[in-house]
Amino acid sequence: LDRRDAAVQSLRQRSGGRTRSIHVGFPRVSPAHFDLVIATPQYPMADHPNLLRVPYALTRTCGADPKDAAQLDALPAPRRLLIVGGPTLYWQLDHAALLRVLENMLGDADHGGSVLVTTSPRTPPRLRDQISRILSQSTAPALLAEPKGRPGYASLLEGADSIRVTADSVSMISDAIGTGKPVALIPIAKSALGRLAFALMDWVRPGKRAYPQVLRIAEQ
Repeated sequence: LDRRDAAVQSLRQRSGGRTRSIHVGFPRVSPAHFDLVIATPQYPMADHPNLLRVPYALTRTCGADPKDAAQLDALPAPRRLLIVGGPTLYWQLDHAALLRVLENMLGDADHGGSVLVTTSPRTPPRLRDQISRILSQSTAPALLAEPKGRPGYASLLEGADSIRVTADSVSMISDAIGTGKPVALIPIAKSALGRLAFALMDWVRPGKRAYPQVLRIAEQ
C-alpha cells in the first residue's frame, strides 16, 4: 500500500466513513479501498463496481506560456511536433524507426513549415544527442526542447499544427489527442523483459494484464 493511499484509508476510518476518496491512476490495491478509482485500461486491475476505466489519461497540461510566443512565432507554419518518450519496464523505443520519422518530417519541412521536437525525462541521452545532431545538420527550420526548458511542453502542444508521439506513454498520447490536432503514433518494441513477461503471461494467464501495466491492452 502506497503511503499516500494509506493516509487516505486512515482518514476514511477516522471520519467514520464520511470521507469520500477518489484515486486517479493505479492504486496498487483493490478499488474496494476507495469510493472511486479512475484509471486507463493498461493497469492490471480486475473489473470492480468502484473502478471506472477511461480511454485517455486525465492530463494536467496547463496553457501555453506567453513567454514562449516569440520563439514559436519565429518558426514557420505548419509546425510539426515530435514528442519523444523513453524506455519503460516492458517497452523500448525503436531508435532507427524514430529517427526515420524525424528525417521525413525535416524533408517535408524543406518544402514549407518547421519541425519541433521535445524530449522527456525518460529519453536516453544518446538518443537525445542523435536528434540534436540531425536537427543541427538539417536546412529546415527546427527547434529542440527539453524538460523544464523553453519553450515549455504546453506551449509546444498549442503551437503545433500536427503531432507525432512515441507510443510508450498513455499520458503523452492523451496530451496530444487533447489538442484536437492531427496525431500519429510512432510504434515501440518490447524490451527483453517485456518479451519474457508477455510470453509467460500469455501462457499462464491468457488475455490478462501484466503488472504494473500493459500498453498492448490499453486500447481494449
